[in-house]
Amino acid sequence: AGMAAAWVTLLAAVLVAAATAAQRRAAGAERPVRIVLCKTTFRRTNFMYEPAWQTLVAGFAAYARARAPGALRLTADPRGCSALKNATRQLGEGDLFIWLGRLHHEQPPWVDLNKRGVHTVYYRTEPDEPCLSTVARTGAERHAPTPAETWEYTHANSAAGC
Repeated sequence: AGMAAAWVTLLAAVLVAAATAAQRRAAGAERPVRIVLCKTTFRRTNFMYEPAWQTLVAGFAAYARARAPGALRLTADPRGCSALKNATRQLGEGDLFIWLGRLHHEQPPWVDLNKRGVHTVYYRTEPDEPCLSTVARTGAERHAPTPAETWEYTHANSAAGC
């Protein structure tokens, strides 16, 4: 079941990137779609996110090589988002930002990214209370809007309709 979920997630990521690249080409943009992939850096659980993170990195790289050479520019760092602040600041209209894992003390800049036209995705990997997202529990609801998409990894969240 875990491997199937990983492939579904990878497919979703590639589809979002492909759609974003297509929109940018249709608008006549010259630069590649920039993708920033961040993950939680909470020390005790960081290792659990590595397989999903590696799958997304490999999937975007394979897609770029096979289907859209030069159309995508992926920035990902295993140390987490703190190492990617400059790349995140450079994102703009039509780019893609993905946060993988739980939100602890780190908070993605959802509001700023959404205002700049960046397509934002929260890949929520942990079960939460019924329909109470990790984003809401950490107080980020005060800074709405939240991510444009939430990818659910757990059956519990999906079954609850979250």
